[in-house]
Amino acid sequence: MPALKTQSVPAVDRAFTILEMLAKSKRGLAISEIVRNLQLPKSTTHSLMLTLERRGYLHRSAHTHRYIFGLRFFSLANLVVAGIELRDRAAPMLRALMRTSGLTVHMAILEQCDVVLVDKVEPARITLLGRTGFRSFKTQ
Repeated sequence: MPALKTQSVPAVDRAFTILEMLAKSKRGLAISEIVRNLQLPKSTTHSLMLTLERRGYLHRSAHTHRYIFGLRFFSLANLVVAGIELRDRAAPMLRALMRTSGLTVHMAILEQCDVVLVDKVEPARITLLGRTGFRSFKTQ
């Protein structure tokens, strides 16, 4: 990797490292786990987590004291996904595939080693097999 002329901001770099670590966690993370895994000072970690929590990007469970992503994070992610040109260009094809198959259609992109869901198109009606035969109900 070539040398960078402008240095990164250490606090921002640490915050993103914490967020990436949190994204890999299924149950959320406690500050002690982050401190231990990243070998950061507890006061620094607490300040970063508190800032992210106050901005709505993280939520701390009152019961478990673990941090998980907050609603603001999901709102931001949705804005990013909504702005993807590929999604708009693929929409007619997704709807056609959904109409042809009668099934829910997902579109995802590969981002390095991760799959990112970009869009989902669901049929207006889903048919379920009940005890007395087929029933339909509206999903929306």
